[in-house]
Amino acid sequence: MRFLSAKPKDKRAKRTPAASKAKAAPKRAEKAATKATRTKVARTKMNRTAAARASKSTRRPQRRPVPVFLKPRAILAASGFAAVMGVIAGGAWLWQSGWVHHQAEQAVEMAYQASADSGLRVMDLQVTGRQRTQVEAILSALEIERDMPILKIDPVAGRARLEALPWVRSAQVERQLPGVIFVTLEERQPLAIWQLHGDRHLIDRSGEIIPIDQVRRFAELPLVVGPGASAHAAGLIDLLASEPDLKERVSGAVWVSERRWNLQIDGDIEVQLPEENIDSAWRRLAEAEREHVVFTRDVKVIDMRLPDRFVVRTSPGAKPLTHPTNDEEST
Repeated sequence: MRFLSAKPKDKRAKRTPAASKAKAAPKRAEKAATKATRTKVARTKMNRTAAARASKSTRRPQRRPVPVFLKPRAILAASGFAAVMGVIAGGAWLWQSGWVHHQAEQAVEMAYQASADSGLRVMDLQVTGRQRTQVEAILSALEIERDMPILKIDPVAGRARLEALPWVRSAQVERQLPGVIFVTLEERQPLAIWQLHGDRHLIDRSGEIIPIDQVRRFAELPLVVGPGASAHAAGLIDLLASEPDLKERVSGAVWVSERRWNLQIDGDIEVQLPEENIDSAWRRLAEAEREHVVFTRDVKVIDMRLPDRFVVRTSPGAKPLTHPTNDEEST
């Protein structure tokens, strides 16, 4: 029979109570230190929390943010903009209603009246160069009355209104203080009567129409007929004046094809002048009349368009007319 051996004895020595206490002392000291540290940390946090609460209690309460449109600067800017727009709108209304213009006119009228009260008023009107223009028309054009403020007379506007009158070609208006208005007129001189498309107009030397109604009053003036005749009338009338005896027998002139004249002499004789050298042809015609009395016969047409002769056409049944011109015989 096999027997088991007994258990070996523990070699470690048994701990005594004193030894166990000595060994546990450091651990207790470490735990006590850790607990003291944690207590200190907790107290520090409590102190900080209390200080923070005390600090918050002493601070001023924070305000809520104010919207931008409620800030003072924004309110002032908006108020200023509204005031400016109100002024603009009010001014526009006053202008459109005519109030501003009326007030300005009143101020100007008061200034004019003050100048008249000081002696600057119209006392005399002197006009030179007037022949056919009516005095009433001049006064109306100048818008002038005796004793009115002379500074109210506008020379430039008065001149324009005078030159719009039928007989006035040009005008000058001057103010001589304290009370005299000087007017100088250059009137149009009637030259001829221009017939165009059946209508008759009075024209001056420049060919411009003098706008009057009673053209018949100037029936003694030469008659020119046709488109463009007015622009060439002055040259023709000057030419006719070089032979005054023959000019008195000219009853009319027709401008033909925008280049030459046909004359009516004694009412029924047609003289066809050339396009060029018209003065020479007119002089030859006057010489032929003085020497041969061509216009007393049954002459209907005298064609002078050839440079060295002219052709005379008589009424049917009349005897041929011959006369020398430029050392030649022409018929």
